[in-house]
Parts: sequence; C-alpha cells; structure tokens
Amino acid sequence: MKILCLFISLISSTAISQDYLAFYQTKNKKVFNNTAKIFNLENLDQKLEIDFGESYNRPGESLNLIDPGKLFYYMETAKDSAVIKVYDINTYKLLFNLNIDPLSVYRYELEVRQFITVNKDFSNLYIQTEKKKEKFLSVYDNKTGKLKKSISLGKGNSYSELTYDDQYIINTNSSKGKSIVFDAHTLEQITEVNLNKNRKLPHYFSNNLFNSLFVKTNKGKSYRTEIVDLNTKRKTKIDGYFTGTPVYFRDEKYERFYIFGQSKDSRLLTVYEFKENQLMNVSIPEVKLKPIGIRLHDGTNEIFVFGNGEVLMLDPNNTDKIVIMDSPFDIADSYWNPDKNRFYVREGKGSEVAVINSQSGKVINRSGTGRAGVKFGQFLGSVAVAAVGLNYGYSIYVAKYSNTAMLLDHTQEHMYVINTKTDDVTSFNADDLSNRDAFPTGKGTSFIYQAKNEGALIVVLSSNKATFINTDDFSKNKEVEFDSLNGFDFDKNYFMVVQNGETNLYSLVSGLLIKTLNLQTENLSFIRPQFPLDVGGS
Repeated sequence: MKILCLFISLISSTAISQDYLAFYQTKNKKVFNNTAKIFNLENLDQKLEIDFGESYNRPGESLNLIDPGKLFYYMETAKDSAVIKVYDINTYKLLFNLNIDPLSVYRYELEVRQFITVNKDFSNLYIQTEKKKEKFLSVYDNKTGKLKKSISLGKGNSYSELTYDDQYIINTNSSKGKSIVFDAHTLEQITEVNLNKNRKLPHYFSNNLFNSLFVKTNKGKSYRTEIVDLNTKRKTKIDGYFTGTPVYFRDEKYERFYIFGQSKDSRLLTVYEFKENQLMNVSIPEVKLKPIGIRLHDGTNEIFVFGNGEVLMLDPNNTDKIVIMDSPFDIADSYWNPDKNRFYVREGKGSEVAVINSQSGKVINRSGTGRAGVKFGQFLGSVAVAAVGLNYGYSIYVAKYSNTAMLLDHTQEHMYVINTKTDDVTSFNADDLSNRDAFPTGKGTSFIYQAKNEGALIVVLSSNKATFINTDDFSKNKEVEFDSLNGFDFDKNYFMVVQNGETNLYSLVSGLLIKTLNLQTENLSFIRPQFPLDVGGS
C-alpha cells in the first residue's frame, strides 16, 4: 500500500481478538482472484483459508459494517453484476451470498460515497445499487440474506442515508434537486422535498418526540431554512434570509439541534435552536460573522463557529458570554486545550499553524512548518476527493487543500506538525510556538500518531519508513524501513509491514519488532484484526 498525502482517522476495537485476516489478490489481465488467510497471532498457526472467488476489473474488498458477528466481502463479478459474501466472523462459515447489481457511486462535494449499512440491531442490511444508470434501494434480512423489498430510485446522481435513529432513509437526487424520505422498515415513501437550486443533502433531527427534516432553500444568493415535520408532513419556513448557506449542527450530548447563519438584513450572526418542534431564536451578543463551519472538542461543552477571519466560541448553556477569536488564515483543523486557554489551528490552503489565547481571542503566535529552504515535492493536497479505507477499519482522507496534520503530545507541552509538501515533521513549544525545529521523515510523509500508552513515542509514517521520535528532546529514536505498509491494529497499537520478503509486526508505541509473521508476502494486499471496528461498549 503506497501512501501519498493521506490523513488517517482511527477507529479502535473494543473486542479482544487473537485472529487476523491476511487478504491476497492476484491479477490476470482484468480478473482478480481474492483470498484470505486466517492466522492466530499468538502461535502464528494458520487456521484456514477463504477463497472469495474472482472479481472483475478491481479487487474485492472487505466491508467493515457495524455488525460484530459477520465478515462482509464485496466483489464486482462483471461490468453489471456484483456479489456480497457474508461469513460468520467466528467460524468463517459462509452464511449467504447476495447477488446484486454493483454499488452505486455518489460524488458529493469533496467525497465519493456508497450506501451500504446495517441498522443498530443488525436485523436489516440496506444497499443502494445501480443498473444501466438507474438506482435501486434494497433492504435484506441480515440474518438470512433474504430480500425484503427493493424499489427504484430513478436515474440521476443520488445518495441514500439511514438516519441515526434508524427510522428513515433519505434519498437525495442532486441531479433532480429533490429528497425523498422513506420509512426504513417498509421503504414506503413518507414525503418528498424540493431542494430548488440548492441541491445539498438535508439534515435530520429527532428528539424522541419530533422527527424533522431541515432543508436549505435559496433565493438568488440568499438562503432560508424549511422545516419538514415527518409526522404531520407539514412544511414551515424560517422568517428571514441568510447571506450564504446556513450551517447546521446536531449536539448529540444534549440532543440539541442548531442553525447558524448570517442575517441578510443586519449581517449579524443569528442562532436558532430547535425546541418542541419549532425553532427558537437564541439570544447572543451582537457579532457580525458569516459561519462556514462548526465543531466541538472532546470533553467540552463549547461550540466553535468558524467564519471568515474569526472563530466564535459559544457555551450553549450560557449564551450571554461569547469569545471572538482572530482567525489568521483559513482553518482546516483545530484543537482546544481549555486548561491552558490555548486554541490551536492549522491552515487549509497553506502550511502554517497558529496558537490563540481562548480567553482574549488574540493570536499568540503563528508559524510556518517544514525545514527552511526545502523545495516542495510531489503534492496531492489540492485533490478534492475523499475515500473510505473500508479494508482497514479506519478512514483515509485527502484533506481539502491542506498539506499539514498536527498533534499535541501527552503532556500538552509540545506540538508536532507534519508537512506533506516538504516531507518532514516540525516541533514547537505548544504554549507559544517557540523553539521551532524540523527534520525529514521521508517521501510520502502522511501520518502522525502517538498511542495513549505512557511513554509512547511519536511516530510519523511515510511511503516506506516509520520514524519514531523522542518527546523530551525531539530526537530521532529509531527508523523502521519497509517495502510496503500492510495493516494496523490500533487497539493493540500494532502495524504490519513487508520487509525483505518477510511480514513483520511492529509496535506503534516503541517501534520495536514484536514478531515475524509466517505469511506469504507475494500478492499480499493488507492485514486486519478479526474485529477492526468499535462495535459497542463504553
């Protein structure tokens, strides 16, 4: 697996597993033969081998759906046909085959999406497929593989999503400018919503009493919000227009739903909260801000509203008090340390980072990253495409315009930033971005990580090397060179690589070799734990 400018979002496992699956693909012209070897990590015994069969034009892939008891393997067997093979994850016995049309692909803004999911009780499997440009939505019994119902969605660029409470499926056709809401159990149509010229995916919110859909509608360059009550089918619109598209935010912790927008008339930031099936205006101090994004930070209540040139920090439990922070550049990522009143941001279109005082809102310092004088190498940061690493249990993103990724160490005293243009890592004092230092980490630098374990080193991955860094003095602890990177287990903090014809297992904590795996390396695609996803628990 060659890494080029990829940022990795980790998904860990709560399950304890000794089994690993090594997937292989051999290619003969346009035909791939797909197999997997299951082995025990403790004694390295190979338990059995699965022959998934042949796929056409592209290799098969394991689909990490949230069902903890099954292995789903998808293959396109011809230009217009595909199969999903479903196995018991404990015995690896084939449970059933789903012979389907190929999964449909939806290109939405910066992402490429496919719809296949199971509901929370694992009873239903939902799939959107395509045949001769016509899209179909199907629901299968996830225990038997029996088709329960399938309906046509028509032609056009469309995408389906299951609402977070498993009540509805919302299909949005951006080609036709409409969204259709279906009952997730029966696939009966509930209502249809016209998106007008603003063909964005709608937002759904439920608080156990009300089920509502929020849709942006436009008038010229102004926008307003239409609320669709899915219980009564009643549609209402917010009085007044916003300049630019409003931003929607669902606070899962408090079951709240907010809309942030800039009033067309006053140019002031306007905030609405959805209460008792109606939107209530939230009183906040006057501030002229046009919102473009919102995020929370783990373990805190504050909402951060990003605008052009400013960031607003708002406590929803005390809306009379806000903090306006200067935004030195367009922001791709942020991190808040409330104990030290430090708000860290990294640039989207460039390579800078900054630290802001979250009490005063003033920029303490900003800095470039990378080694001085190093010319830019090959760079994919402007590629506006995202893909899902289904085979591994984590997501891989090509960040929009961004060429950096940042990390604060356990002590919160040091910040580390990788630069994918200069292929290096930069260290700062986190308090004020002083003591800047940098060293190279190899072509294709793409990933920075520190395990939660006490004393864990910082690790930076590039195309053919893992660099482990001491946190006390920013010195290189060790390098692990490899021919290919073939897998992770973030639950146990392992990574698997091929080196000189051997498959080796290393620690992400220390960089030490744990053991050599008794695996064939030829045509090895990737290795994953038996249970790569977090499927429950606290």
